[in-house]
Amino acid sequence: MKKYLFIRKVGRKRWAGCLLIIGLAMVLVIRYSSVEKSYSIVEKSDSSVEESPKKQSVYGFFNDHPDINEGSKDENAKSSDLYPIELVTFKEKPHLIDVEGLNDLYNMNNFSTEESNALLAWGKMRLLLSRSDGLNGTAQGVKEAAISWKDLVSFIEKSKAQDEKENEDCPYSVTAFNPAMSKDGSSLRIPCGLVEDSSITVIGIPDAKQEGFQIELVGSKLLEETKPPIVLNYKVILPGENLTKDPLITQNSWTNESGWGKVEKCPDHGSTDMIKVDGLVKCNAKIFRYNIEETANMTNTSHPKSSDVSNSSAYGTANYPFLEGNPFTATLWAGIEGFHMTVNGRHETSFAYREKLEPWLVSGVNVIGGVDTISILAKGLPVSNDFNLGYDVEQLKAPLTPKKRLVMLIGVFSTGNNFERRMALRKSWMQYEAVRSGEVAVRFFIGLDKNRQVNFELWKEAQAYGDIQLLPFVDYYSLLTVKTIAICIMGVKILPAKYVMKTDDDAFVRIDEVLSSLKGKDPNGLLYGGISFESTPHRDKENKWYISPEEYPPAFYPPWAHGPGYIISRDIAKFIVQGHQEMELMLFKLEDVAVGIWVEEFRRKGHKVQYVNDERFYNAGCDSGYVLAHYQNPRMNSTAAAKMVVVDAEILCQPNVSVEYIGVSTAAPVVGDEDLDFFDVSATATSSSLTKSREFRSADLVSVDISLSDSGVRCSTNTQTTIIDSARSSNVIPAIRSGSYTDIGPRRSNEDEHIRVDDLSAQLGSLYNWPLPGAFYAVFDGHGGSDAAAYVRTNAMRFFFEDANLPQTSIVDQAFLEELESSHFRAFLIADQALADECSVDAYCGTTAITALVLGRHLVIANAGDCRAVLCRKGVAVQLSQDHRPTCLAERQRVEKLGGIIEYGCLNGDLAITRALGDWYMKLPFGSASPLTAEPEVQQLLLTEDDEFMILGCDGIWDVMSNQDAVNVVRHELRLHNDPQQSARELVNQALCKDTDDNLTAIVVCFTSPDHRTSVPSQRPRFRCCNLSEDARKKLQSLLGSN
Repeated sequence: MKKYLFIRKVGRKRWAGCLLIIGLAMVLVIRYSSVEKSYSIVEKSDSSVEESPKKQSVYGFFNDHPDINEGSKDENAKSSDLYPIELVTFKEKPHLIDVEGLNDLYNMNNFSTEESNALLAWGKMRLLLSRSDGLNGTAQGVKEAAISWKDLVSFIEKSKAQDEKENEDCPYSVTAFNPAMSKDGSSLRIPCGLVEDSSITVIGIPDAKQEGFQIELVGSKLLEETKPPIVLNYKVILPGENLTKDPLITQNSWTNESGWGKVEKCPDHGSTDMIKVDGLVKCNAKIFRYNIEETANMTNTSHPKSSDVSNSSAYGTANYPFLEGNPFTATLWAGIEGFHMTVNGRHETSFAYREKLEPWLVSGVNVIGGVDTISILAKGLPVSNDFNLGYDVEQLKAPLTPKKRLVMLIGVFSTGNNFERRMALRKSWMQYEAVRSGEVAVRFFIGLDKNRQVNFELWKEAQAYGDIQLLPFVDYYSLLTVKTIAICIMGVKILPAKYVMKTDDDAFVRIDEVLSSLKGKDPNGLLYGGISFESTPHRDKENKWYISPEEYPPAFYPPWAHGPGYIISRDIAKFIVQGHQEMELMLFKLEDVAVGIWVEEFRRKGHKVQYVNDERFYNAGCDSGYVLAHYQNPRMNSTAAAKMVVVDAEILCQPNVSVEYIGVSTAAPVVGDEDLDFFDVSATATSSSLTKSREFRSADLVSVDISLSDSGVRCSTNTQTTIIDSARSSNVIPAIRSGSYTDIGPRRSNEDEHIRVDDLSAQLGSLYNWPLPGAFYAVFDGHGGSDAAAYVRTNAMRFFFEDANLPQTSIVDQAFLEELESSHFRAFLIADQALADECSVDAYCGTTAITALVLGRHLVIANAGDCRAVLCRKGVAVQLSQDHRPTCLAERQRVEKLGGIIEYGCLNGDLAITRALGDWYMKLPFGSASPLTAEPEVQQLLLTEDDEFMILGCDGIWDVMSNQDAVNVVRHELRLHNDPQQSARELVNQALCKDTDDNLTAIVVCFTSPDHRTSVPSQRPRFRCCNLSEDARKKLQSLLGSN
């Protein structure tokens, strides 16, 4: 009986539990069903767009978030219902407070109405900056901005009174050779701060009589500050005169408010900090110390630069980069996430930027302590706009906005000294018709700088182009959310728009695709971009993007759009503006997550929200139909200049300057520095490709002067192509003449080789059976020794014209040209295999190669490596080849697909190129697909009368000169001397003056026929020769003899 009663009791409890569970389930179903009615998610993808790897956002915080594009589309379309979103409320409602300096920022009596157009958003942000719950750094940013603003206003008034043009005060580079020593050591002033990829190189010799030395990056000092902040203190502790101390490197920063921060040591034994900076380790593990007595019987051959140890020393060092009496070259360069130190060509340390200590703040470098400083060089510095240049300011100036509502306002995040990035955008995607017509408005949102010169240059830029909105705080990263609110204010109250978009100044926006994508969508409750649905706050205190539970208690973020670019509808923008005006919305330091939080609050107020996730918003390349391309390729080598600015080739592929195409063997195009790429995007030549051409708008060609890394930008397949009328095409065969020059540069030996043959028929003799005159040129840039380049040069004519099965027909038609292309492709592989079989060439030796074959009007370019061919067409540089480096997106994808890795910016951590002849120690057996390949990219084109000359050069030239700069030098020399040899020499000399660190080789090939050459003024009158009679000759001789 007791057992039976026990069973009945247990049964009742089970039924009660079941009923409770069923009841809770019904409540949840009803609750989330009602929620879902006001909340929809749309997944947008284009099946025709090939999926590409997503680039890391500049906001490193997002690195650990789940990939929104993993899995199937159904998996992507997740709602926040799966992770219930808690409502974040204020502990107490914010109120207005007095902020020091804010009144000074709103003294606008000195400016005209036109000048004040740059301060429209500024004027509506006072209440926002007075909130008691302001973001960390608001008070400091406002206080420092007030000081900078008063200084700027005074400087502007002074410049008006003097009515003088300011000299260029933001140079590309500054140098101090044998800098004079003071009590504070050697120093160099940095005029306008640093930007991404700026570098500072210190050459010196350590003195072990002192404990060590320090390299300090000093920040800008305001008038009211006692000492300037130290953005980075790089301290080197030397091993001592007899190598008796532990060598150590420490890194830290200092501010007036917080004092010294947390020191970072290298080596730091026992540290668990594995966080990388721009993909680089904070400390190179190769820096270590060993006891000689313990290794007395061992031979250390692991590093060629290991120092010998005297018999009297108890300890030695291995791989430590700073030793007494040994000169060093230390290059500190600015990445996306932090500073990186490279010593003697090897990465040693990285240091993440600390809050309110960013690169633009740097105003100088000091070298203090036990080191004999030989020189300090800073380059890659921000260069302000020169309004005296040839481009038309009016063409780039923001157009007048119509009185009707805009379709879209695009707010672009930028900083004061990013002059070049803004100019790149003005000359590229801001030239879309929708922008020029006023349908879409683009504005840069920029806080003040602590540097007066930067602020003055920024003010002049704002007045010249009318597309800048200055903001009343110093431009600290922690205040980005305030910028986002400023963009909403602009799009709601000042330039009313149907949609508001936020993007960055290193992104390219396809305005046409954006507007096309928005057509047909409900214009209300829209958050459109790369949406993350399942991200969580960082709770690791060591992480830069740490979010404490006090800052954001919930475990999950609401859906938010990734920062490089997203769009919100007007009703959401209006809700954001009103919510902050009434202090009902919280401020959050991660600006794109903050927008997600505000949109969630908008939804909770009963509004319908459309979360449109479009993978094309987070695209690593410019494929057909993309919406936004964001480039963040950190420079992994201090000598590279990865400027991370984006250009869309489609904007430039517009009429008036034609480039006739024959075909391209590989669709991996690139845009070079200050030039235009004219690659055909098709993988193979089609039957109609002989008559097709890309056409470029000449006005854009002249104005484009932006720089790019190997980003893989290419003309969209949507670009209009036209058939060239045969009457427009010239049949004149160019009169070929060439010159070349090579120089050893700063290297110990010259590993470059080159070939220059103006008359191919004379060189080949009976092997030359073609009906058109021909010429052949090549540059080989060796590495690991000169043997590979020398061997290929010696045997090149055989490889290309005997062994490669050249077409023997005398008819130059499409079939002939395709065979010619294939034979060049084979020649590279033949040369590569020959190097493998040649006993005199070491397996660790290799060479890059670029060749150019001219056959009548036909030009065939084949390239493997980072030599480059550049064409001058009416004075405009047009890049003909792609640099095959790990920084090139297409090459990186090819390498990784084949099992290779990119480490420290090098293929397999060892080679700075991805294609080369030789280097068989890194290649798979012949016939196997290998990450390092000798397969060239081959392209053909038709020369026209507009084509003046071509430059073939090794990477030593292109590392320090843009394509357009090189073309300008050669063109100038040809006009002066009409001598390609002299032009090649001058080009090499100019590269030497720019401190190249490589061998230099350049070939200049002139195409212009004698009848079309630019006339060169004669130095003296030229007289026509005539025959003299015998009597006249005798008379002339007598006259000369009498004198």
